[in-house]
Amino acid sequence: MRRIAAITGLIILLTTGIGCNRSAKHADGTEVIPRDQMVKIMTDVEMTEASLRFLQSKVNKDSLNKIAHQSFDSLYVFYNITPVQFKRNLEIYQKDLADFEKMMDEVMLAITKAKDSLSNTPEIPTDTLAVVKK
Repeated sequence: MRRIAAITGLIILLTTGIGCNRSAKHADGTEVIPRDQMVKIMTDVEMTEASLRFLQSKVNKDSLNKIAHQSFDSLYVFYNITPVQFKRNLEIYQKDLADFEKMMDEVMLAITKAKDSLSNTPEIPTDTLAVVKK
């Protein structure tokens, strides 16, 4: 249970930025999400997917699908984008494979930093009586 709380806290920590300020448009009319914002969104998507993989063995399939739907909807609302915009922007950024690989490296770095920050947090005792006795 502590692990689920930590993963959820990590997602919240990473999503404390401001929604997208899109200004550029692709040739097909798609609003292009700025690169740095896209990296943040991709990081949050990866973290959400990792949380769902963790929950996969703990909840039934219907519950997992509901949680997944709510989680991704929350991300899209937070960043003020639609699933179609996200998918289309992934396609746009993947056209420059070298830069997309750099973006994925930035995503992995952000996840590693977040994981390291969780590893350095003090362990909270689960026995509340032990805390009171001190």
